Amino acid sequence: MTIQTDSVNKTWESFRELYVDALLRVDEPGAERVVDDARSLGGAREVFVRLMTPAHAHIGELWHAGTINIAQEHASSAIGARLVHRVTRASTERARIGARCLVATPEGELHELGARMVADLLHLDGWEVTYLGASTPASDLASLVAAKKPDVVLLSVTLRESLAAANDCIVALRALENPPKILAGGGAARELTGADATAYDANQGLRAARQLVGASDRDRELERYLQALGARILQQRKERGWSQQELALRAGLDRTYLSGVENGKQNVTLGAVTRVAHALGLTIDEMLGR
Repeated sequence: MTIQTDSVNKTWESFRELYVDALLRVDEPGAERVVDDARSLGGAREVFVRLMTPAHAHIGELWHAGTINIAQEHASSAIGARLVHRVTRASTERARIGARCLVATPEGELHELGARMVADLLHLDGWEVTYLGASTPASDLASLVAAKKPDVVLLSVTLRESLAAANDCIVALRALENPPKILAGGGAARELTGADATAYDANQGLRAARQLVGASDRDRELERYLQALGARILQQRKERGWSQQELALRAGLDRTYLSGVENGKQNVTLGAVTRVAHALGLTIDEMLGR
């Protein structure tokens, strides 16, 4: 079956249904098309939090219930990991925060898709990220942290069976001469004690990491909003086959100004948004991604 999104109501819920369907059929090209089409609703952060995270959580629930087998679950995770990388590479949302984070899962924890999403979101947020992937022994983790000196260490814990190993990591990190802030994330994180903060999805993980280093969210929220708006305008323009100059002429705006808007570098007035929306044949709500 070919994934079609043109004929459906383009909502996060409809995209999640299509994405889960593609994953269950191990249809990577279909899943890729759904993710690409979902970018019309938001940037990388929204795709990770509102599409991929709940979809893969549902896949995990189906596996636990015995509805799908381990091969399907593994295939879904592998597809998801590749698509996370694809979304990150395609994103223009990169900022600069000047903080360092090391992301890992404790020894024995092989579920790393959530950790990968948070690591990529941190990268887009301007962090210097060291990503270790799955199953890192506590002593090796502490040794690398002592050498790299990250501001924050994110431990992703999905399985309850990994809690003891995660606790060993926290104890080893606390014993360092200059211990980092510790952020516990994942489905089993709420049962873990000793961390400085806890998060249960990629969005919470990003916000918690920023809070641990004292970074304000207000300016970054505006920056993310402008980047998402710019990406939406760029996509709508390309769908119509228009050049930047053509859209600028239709909207009565300077091309250089429009270039700044599409790149998320230009603050915009409601009047400018209205002009672009009308030029593209969209309502203001559609233009603002509501």
